[in-house]
Amino acid sequence: MRELIPICNRLYGPEGPDTLELRNNLAVDIAKQGRYPEAEKMYRETLAVQKRIPGRKAGSTAITTYNLACLAEAQGRRDEALSLLNEALEKDLPPTIAQDMENDEDLKSMHGDPRFVELVKRARQFAAAAQGKN
Repeated sequence: MRELIPICNRLYGPEGPDTLELRNNLAVDIAKQGRYPEAEKMYRETLAVQKRIPGRKAGSTAITTYNLACLAEAQGRRDEALSLLNEALEKDLPPTIAQDMENDEDLKSMHGDPRFVELVKRARQFAAAAQGKN
């Protein structure tokens, strides 16, 4: 997948939505391999571009933020993970992800933390409201 990034950069530009989505997906794969510093660097670089350029595909910044939160939790940085999850919700996290946050394997270690319980409650409310709009 890494070899596709230069191709996407040429075809869509380094700030193109497809390029950024590919970078986010590659960071997910790298994180699953336990290469956390490399994944975090890629997430943060992708997020910096997404935040800088308005009008990006709805939810893409929220998804990258959510993935970074999962990575922070995997590294034992719970306060940061909770802050990032809140930020993802505020950035219009897709309702399907928000609705299933409690069942995300990457966040299982947060069960029992009252802050996470409250966040899950908000995520469900957010998802229900978003689904009611459709």
